[in-house]
Amino acid sequence: MWAIKGEGAAMPEPRAHPLFVRSLNPMLIADDERHLVDANAAACLLLRLPYEEVRRLTIDDLNPPDQRADIDAVWTKFVRGGGSLKGGQSVPRHLQMPDGMSIAVDISATPHFQPGRHLAIIFFPAAQALNERLDHAPPPADNLLTKREREVLALVALGHTGVQIAAQLFLSPATVQTHVTNILIKLGAKNRAHGIAIALRAGELDLVTE
Repeated sequence: MWAIKGEGAAMPEPRAHPLFVRSLNPMLIADDERHLVDANAAACLLLRLPYEEVRRLTIDDLNPPDQRADIDAVWTKFVRGGGSLKGGQSVPRHLQMPDGMSIAVDISATPHFQPGRHLAIIFFPAAQALNERLDHAPPPADNLLTKREREVLALVALGHTGVQIAAQLFLSPATVQTHVTNILIKLGAKNRAHGIAIALRAGELDLVTE
């Protein structure tokens, strides 16, 4: 079961985390030198490479050639908490696949989720946007989400559908959707990817097990 804010212990190594290991959303972890040091199964499947080969890649390898000239500046801003991939945002990017194909994705990136480790969650563009209320939602406050909302968000982060979440938590799908809508409004997030990134950074969702 997920540990929620205030109930977990110190964060173990990344691959011990259910969110990282079991998520259907591709997740990558890079070090300060932009080398990939970890990847979950979904990321290996996306890149069509075995785990050890993914770990031979760098962030540079995953950027299209025409974007690599600026990568030093972009990376420096990112690890300082700014730039186009600053923590807590979901932004559209192009991912350079090992076979040479470039695909459009949304990336939520969190710098320093552990010392010297930077997390990227990859989403495929989809109809995830809420209504225009979210464009003016306030920034998240401490302990903003309820325990049930954190449970729902943890399952969203694992890639479960609304129907699957409803079955696991003994709720109706409509109630799950209401929880998701409320979560994103409370976090000031424009979509689920954005919400997961904000929640991780704010401590509302932890990569910690009980």
